[in-house]
Amino acid sequence: MSNKNEDIKLVGAAKMMENVFTSGLYQKKKYYENRQKQIKDKFNDLLKDSEIKKHEFNGVVAKYQSVPVYKTDHQGLLSFLEDFGLLPAVAKIDDRLFKEIPAARDILKPWALPTESYVRFYPNKKGKEHLDKTEYQLDDSIPLLSQMFLDGQKEEDKIERALENEKDKMLSCPHLKQAGSLKSNFGTVKRVNYKQQYDIHGIYEAMGPNVLLNYGKVDMKLLEEFIYRGFLKAKDIDQFRTMVDYQLRFIVTDVDSEERAWDFFRSEHNRKAQKLRYA
Repeated sequence: MSNKNEDIKLVGAAKMMENVFTSGLYQKKKYYENRQKQIKDKFNDLLKDSEIKKHEFNGVVAKYQSVPVYKTDHQGLLSFLEDFGLLPAVAKIDDRLFKEIPAARDILKPWALPTESYVRFYPNKKGKEHLDKTEYQLDDSIPLLSQMFLDGQKEEDKIERALENEKDKMLSCPHLKQAGSLKSNFGTVKRVNYKQQYDIHGIYEAMGPNVLLNYGKVDMKLLEEFIYRGFLKAKDIDQFRTMVDYQLRFIVTDVDSEERAWDFFRSEHNRKAQKLRYA
């Protein structure tokens, strides 16, 4: 079988993928991706021994966050929520169901929600030549690193938007919709489905609680909404959760992004507090 470039017929999304590589867009993305990571690692090396956990300098915020890791007794919590009448409102299907009962996908098909898709590249050897594996020699100067980070973030965001725009076009390609994947000279472009979601209320009404009690998991974000609205108390849920570890994350961002994140947090906190007040 021939692997020559001229043997590949470029159509639709494959032609668009080809252009992403030949135009240098993919190479630029990988360059900034690699350099930004190395700048963040350099910040970490410079700050890791400091007693201060949040640093702000030259328009950059660098901080360490401790994120707790919980082990949840989902079956116990699901049973507790069923007693409160909240089971279908906060449950989701655990993938364990499909491993233990392969026929479950067909059984639950009537309640399968429309799936959404995204585009992903799988570069071949030629495509991987566009990856950036350079080890950059970075200065220890925090002001210089800060400016490099801010300039790099601006460029990376611009390139990411351009790439996502191209991927959106590929997602609409009829050839890709039909074939699922197409080959270019730089690799394969694939249309990938997000995880299948289900109409949980529909399953509960048609089949009762047993499927969710035996093969469900709790959507903790949805559960949090009910706690804030006053349907449940946090201490009621804590009996089913145990903190087993915590992860220390190092985050580098710009001051504006940090402010937007705090504004969003405050807005969400106020929204949930207001719901609790009038629940």
